[in-house]
Amino acid sequence: MRVITFCLLIFTSFVIHAQETVKYDLLLMNNGEQRSGKVLEISDDEIKFAYAGETLIYTIKKTDISKITFASGRIEFFNPDTTDTSGDDAGPADFYNKLAILPFAYIADRKDGGTEMPVKIQQECYTILNKKANNLQLQDIQTTNALLAKAGVNNGNIQGYTMGEICHILNVEYVIQGMITTNETGEVSSTIGHNNSVIRDSDKKNVIGKILNTTTSTTTSEKNYDTTVNMNIYDNNGQHLFGQEHSSLWPGADAYRITLNYLLKRTPVYGK
Repeated sequence: MRVITFCLLIFTSFVIHAQETVKYDLLLMNNGEQRSGKVLEISDDEIKFAYAGETLIYTIKKTDISKITFASGRIEFFNPDTTDTSGDDAGPADFYNKLAILPFAYIADRKDGGTEMPVKIQQECYTILNKKANNLQLQDIQTTNALLAKAGVNNGNIQGYTMGEICHILNVEYVIQGMITTNETGEVSSTIGHNNSVIRDSDKKNVIGKILNTTTSTTTSEKNYDTTVNMNIYDNNGQHLFGQEHSSLWPGADAYRITLNYLLKRTPVYGK
């Protein structure tokens, strides 16, 4: 009896585990919405789709879909021309020699640094590379961020995309992706003192008086930080072309700028 019970428990655990690991097709809509379920049919203009755990079949226009990630792992993109904002009749090869800079992840004192700094650092990278991009065409920051927003991509979910997919969304051949971490390590105080021992006349030639043991001082405090910059470059096939991490030698809050410039100069996209 105990053996039967034990076997039933194992079987039940196996069934539960199998149910938990069921994979579904994932639709990413043009508005950023994600739908999980089963793609039943794909025609020229639409797809048949059922939500996970449901049997009702929906018809969805292919023009509303950005991509489908099938349960098998295969990815199919839709409407590739929607990522082109040039206004021209762009062909499929128009992504060649184009480079986009993604908003940098920013971690301050082991916490998410918010939304302002990632874009600020992204813009600073663009400024550094703007005239040194080694004959590559830099994508405008506003264009990059608008296309990411339309595809529903942000620093919170970008780990769910390959860099090849990101290149496709942005219609570029290369992307720069990075992260900056900064941790406060303490404060340093400095004192500036001034000793006045004599008073001279208006012509500054004759001493007309003395002030003994008079000292004025100003004390200032500056916070120190440990800052590390990580930078990577990928191509549209998802190949990792460059990766390097460097810790700043300077303790100030804006030390990342010097380190950012240091790493960019060592990337294959920086022109000499």
